[in-house]
Amino acid sequence: SASLTWVAGPPNASSMGFSVSHRGSKYVLTGKLDLGLVTSLSSRLTYLSNENLSVKVTGRIGTSGVDAELGLARRFSPTNTLYAGSAVSLQGGTAFKVRYSRAGQVFEFPILLTGDCRDWEVLAAASIVPPLASFLLMRYVVGPLKRWQRRRADLAARSEHAEQLRREANRAAAERALLQPVAQRKAAA
Repeated sequence: SASLTWVAGPPNASSMGFSVSHRGSKYVLTGKLDLGLVTSLSSRLTYLSNENLSVKVTGRIGTSGVDAELGLARRFSPTNTLYAGSAVSLQGGTAFKVRYSRAGQVFEFPILLTGDCRDWEVLAAASIVPPLASFLLMRYVVGPLKRWQRRRADLAARSEHAEQLRREANRAAAERALLQPVAQRKAAA
């Protein structure tokens, strides 16, 4: 799909934009050209690893500089998404970004790690530590908590089912006791 936007107004506010996107079964590729006070050419690739987890790669060249971003987004519900990524910019340095989206509202918290984009150790740490921390947190904290919660719910469902079976067995025994004299009288006749 493609779109063309044109904002008419004073020279400082007018702009024109052209964007193209392509959606595959596991990815979304988007390119955008903005012309105006701020001119830029950007592209974004979103790879969907599963229905709730995606990897996002963004690159942009423009009058405000050159920057790139790499991150992971996790969707917790249809309205809640959490994103963590590292961004490097020639003018802005290296930053770690946390973005939370809820029902169309976006809260972004950029943390500047270094003002120099050539500090590759910080960039490597900003790119490796968040996914690693996320993996370890999901594996050793969230996973066991979910399993414990699931076991607890299964145990409650099993005990409720056992109680229901006990009630049914008691009701059947009461009905048998009620019908026992009638059955004995018919058997004797």
